[in-house]
Amino acid sequence: MHSFYLSVKSVIDKFVAVGFILLLSPLMVVISIVLFVLYGKVLFVQKRPGFQAQPFHMYKFITMRENDSSDIDRITPFGHFLRKLSLDEVPQLFNIIKGEMSFIGPRPFLMEYLPLYSDSQSN
Repeated sequence: MHSFYLSVKSVIDKFVAVGFILLLSPLMVVISIVLFVLYGKVLFVQKRPGFQAQPFHMYKFITMRENDSSDIDRITPFGHFLRKLSLDEVPQLFNIIKGEMSFIGPRPFLMEYLPLYSDSQSN
C-alpha cells in the first residue's frame, strides 16, 4: 500500500509540475532573459541529498553574486525581488518532473549536513 501511495503521489506531483511549467513558462522566459542580460547566468545548480540520501542537482534561478564576501552583500537587487516572491525556486519544478523532489516533503539540505542525519532522516 505504501509503494502504491508513493507512485500515485509521484504521478500527481509530475502532472501538477507540468501544469505549472506550462502556466509559468512565459514568466520563466522573461526571468531567464533578465538574469542572462544582467549577470550572464540564469541557473544556480547545487548538489543536494534526495530520497535515501541519493544526490541530485537542484535548480534555482541565480540570485547571488559569486565573488562578494557575506551572503547579504551577495544578493543582487533582482535576486532579492525573485526571493521575495519565491520565483527563484520555480526551476525546481523540473526536479519534481525528474522525480528528484516532491511538492510535499522535506526540503533537501546541503550535502555537507548528510553525516549529521539520523537513519530515519536519511531514508
